[in-house]
Amino acid sequence: MNRKLSRTDIVVLIICSAILVMSAVLLYLEMTLSYGEGTGRPVGDVSYRNRIVQRRDPAQVVWQRLNPGDTVFDGDSVRTDETAEAVIDLKDGSKIELDPESLIVLHLREKMTVTLVKGSAIIRPGSQGVVVERSGRRFTTEAGPTRFFVDPLNDKDGEIETDGTASVLADDVTVILRPGESLQTKDGKDRRIRRGIAAISPEDNARFFYTGDSMEVEFRWQGAAGTTTVELYAGAPLEKNLQIYDVQNDSRLVLELKAANYFWRVRQGDEVGPLRRLRLRRKSSPQLLMPRPEAKIRIASDPGYVSFRWKEEESASSYFIELARDRSFTDRVAYQDVRRTGLSIQLSPGRYYWRVLARGSVPGADSESSISSFEVVAAAPSPSGEAEKPSGKDGQLDTDAPASEKAPGPAAEPLTLLYPTGVVDMTGKNFLLFRWKGVPAERTLMLRDATGTVVFQTRVTGNAFTLTDLSVLDTGVFRWTLESAKDNAQAKFTIVLHENLAPPELEIR
Repeated sequence: MNRKLSRTDIVVLIICSAILVMSAVLLYLEMTLSYGEGTGRPVGDVSYRNRIVQRRDPAQVVWQRLNPGDTVFDGDSVRTDETAEAVIDLKDGSKIELDPESLIVLHLREKMTVTLVKGSAIIRPGSQGVVVERSGRRFTTEAGPTRFFVDPLNDKDGEIETDGTASVLADDVTVILRPGESLQTKDGKDRRIRRGIAAISPEDNARFFYTGDSMEVEFRWQGAAGTTTVELYAGAPLEKNLQIYDVQNDSRLVLELKAANYFWRVRQGDEVGPLRRLRLRRKSSPQLLMPRPEAKIRIASDPGYVSFRWKEEESASSYFIELARDRSFTDRVAYQDVRRTGLSIQLSPGRYYWRVLARGSVPGADSESSISSFEVVAAAPSPSGEAEKPSGKDGQLDTDAPASEKAPGPAAEPLTLLYPTGVVDMTGKNFLLFRWKGVPAERTLMLRDATGTVVFQTRVTGNAFTLTDLSVLDTGVFRWTLESAKDNAQAKFTIVLHENLAPPELEIR
């Protein structure tokens, strides 16, 4: 049975439609507002990141993934997942080492202020000191390093621990901790501790990178003579992960360890030292993907573009690619620092050798690839006298050079780039589709990053091309062009990447 809509129904329908439209507009504004940049002033950069680390601007609701070299801003929240860690170098000279399952908020005030919402962080202050807010209390750490820890079961409980040089002041500028002391807070009560035994090395949060199957690690401590027990946890500090070593009349222990996250501490009688964190990472060399070893790459013009790709190294913050005409790299023809895992370089015919150095932001993280060689040759002329055109799989061509094409007719549609433009969200996507309109013809598609470096090039025909090698992409600004002897066009777009993980357990105010 048909029912005629009443005036009330129509009003409700209009209101719901208006709410839907407004929600869509707000979502669009949220998706396009300052991604890659914060609304506040820059306060520092991420110098090291292991696994998933994210930032969120206070004006946004979406978390974005952080990579080495990315900037953090005043008001940003930064969090790590259960296996991640990060090092943030602040512009005032301070350093924050963020542990797994931690969340902080950065504030640029009279002094740099860090709100520790959950987890644990080591603060290494600059010359001005750093204010740390925790559970409604404010502390100023000077000289450092100082570890701040929030109890995961009760955010009002925790511990502040200093080494032999740091001191901590309360909000009223009262010294509450001197070098080598700790402050434990439990059920609203503070307990100051000065331990008679102290771990010396490896220092807290030390990171070692090594090649091979394992590495020797020397543990040293300071305490009374007699028997010392070293407790080592391979993984989380749980009973099932515990290994115990008794040392008689010595202050050192050398162990052969494999790659893992470790916790350790020392005991002497009733005296128990604090837990120390140790990370061991097995270092692998960058894997060169293309050009393949001994490949012959044909170019249609001299010089022509050659694409280089290599596998991402998790501990690398940047890469240094080097090309030469000899294996000893004395006759270098190109070298460049890049943030991503690929680029294209113009080369003339000849034999070349290349290698990639993965540069880490923490000591020992650098690694170097093997040396690979390839040959660039000019395309052979066809029987008609034209140069042979290069070919490749899935758009991954070896060359880049202008090609002749038939001139469009008088009423030809002008070349127009349709997509990508503006803000492009690549979350969860495994390809990027380029689309344009105009007379179908053979053209050169070139993709450049914000510095103007060519990171990808290929020959295209028709009105679309699908890029599946996403290693050439990163978050940030890119420009792409279509060029031929008859026409050309260019467009700009910005890639953003969102991590839609669960929100923090604690609300940030």
